[in-house]
Amino acid sequence: MGTVASHKLQGLTSADCWTLFKQRAFGPGREEETPRLVEIGKQIVEKCGGLPLAAKALGSIMSSRRGEAEWSHVRDSELWRLPVDDNSMLPALRLSYDLKQCFAYCSIFPKDYEIEGKKLIQLWIAEGFIETLDGDMHEEEVGNRYFNCLLWRSFFQDVEMDYSDNIRTCKMHDLVHDLACSVAGDKSSIMEVSMKRSIPHGCRYSSVVYDRTMPSTTLKAAFVSKKLRSLISTGLWIPLQEFVFHATSSLTHLRALDLSRIGMERLPCTISGLKHLRLLGASHTDIEALPGSITDLRNLRTLKLEWCWRLKSLPEGISNMSSLSHLDISGCGRLTCMPRWLGRWSNLQTMPMFIVGKEHGRSISESEHLNLLSGYLVISNLGNVQDPMEATKANLASKINLRSLDLMWNGVLYEALMAASPVAEVEEVLERFQPHSNLEWLCITYHPGIRFPTWMTGMELASSPIRNLVGIRLSRLK
Repeated sequence: MGTVASHKLQGLTSADCWTLFKQRAFGPGREEETPRLVEIGKQIVEKCGGLPLAAKALGSIMSSRRGEAEWSHVRDSELWRLPVDDNSMLPALRLSYDLKQCFAYCSIFPKDYEIEGKKLIQLWIAEGFIETLDGDMHEEEVGNRYFNCLLWRSFFQDVEMDYSDNIRTCKMHDLVHDLACSVAGDKSSIMEVSMKRSIPHGCRYSSVVYDRTMPSTTLKAAFVSKKLRSLISTGLWIPLQEFVFHATSSLTHLRALDLSRIGMERLPCTISGLKHLRLLGASHTDIEALPGSITDLRNLRTLKLEWCWRLKSLPEGISNMSSLSHLDISGCGRLTCMPRWLGRWSNLQTMPMFIVGKEHGRSISESEHLNLLSGYLVISNLGNVQDPMEATKANLASKINLRSLDLMWNGVLYEALMAASPVAEVEEVLERFQPHSNLEWLCITYHPGIRFPTWMTGMELASSPIRNLVGIRLSRLK
């Protein structure tokens, strides 16, 4: 046997590379319909370096993007400027690789499970599947694109929309779920009542489908893997306090821990040992307070506490958690105040409720720099706003991502408020709460004034701050 000189293959010509790309991106004969996308597409192809796999993979991704802005973003992305050695793969293939990880992760949910779109994206981020090198984009925006890519390829179905026509929930067809399980292999596992074995040692993400026949001891025995990165509960409400303690004290490499709908009355202090945790879910539970040690979770990005109807307070030190981007406290009706100094959360994107207090550090002016807030926001106890200048500092006009706003005064203190504050002063407070024109839904509750603000009346429609509203609710205006 002997050796011969190696023959180094050359890259495809630009013309041949473009042929491969356009077949995937446009389909036969359709590129003539979009001349501007053709121009941008050829500039993208030049960055593929003549590699056919890169051209085909990137063409498949671009097939689901019809907007010129999206194509330009891919062309101008910082991803192209990464050296191959530093990224361990070609930049063009990185996009396809990330999408594959996100799809495989969906195997963590049982068949026919109703998947929350926003929650799924937050789980992807917690796992580190989504990274952005562009300073003008958030990881949530990239995650939303990945979600849409999978949706456009029919990997998701039975989509339900919310009031703003955003995707709320979806499902996976059983055959598509089988494919996701095949792609994930032993990295993913669903723990069910009928299973007699532990999850595989190399498992990275797992869910629990349980009922009242599954004791905590069974779960503790099943989850002994120290490599687990995600643990998600998907079953019905059931007391599992013992298992919660095991998960928070033993599974120290967790990035995502969702204990929603588990019948627990408290989170153990051992939660502080999960130093890598980025997502913590405790929605629909009976907890009355969070342990102070939760403020040690410096990497926590998402804290989900929806409909914790017994929750009375949040730890004061929570405002020091600089990484927190999502604090979902919707439905927590017993909360009476916000922690001090929430204005430090300049990266906060989700906080559906702000309870105005009178004390320094709890006033409405704390929301001045929370300009990344998106979705819906309820501002309650507005009777505590004594000075219209505080309402000005709230700076609602700069919160361009809000789509729904509920301004709520103190209903039970209506008479006392009228006696303490002149009507003109109360009306001036509402005047200073002018929202951004992107707002779609507006609700005003228990406002004690007799006139609407000028931004609601007497303006030309084309320049009105509420010109894009599709719904208004005026409630209990005495």
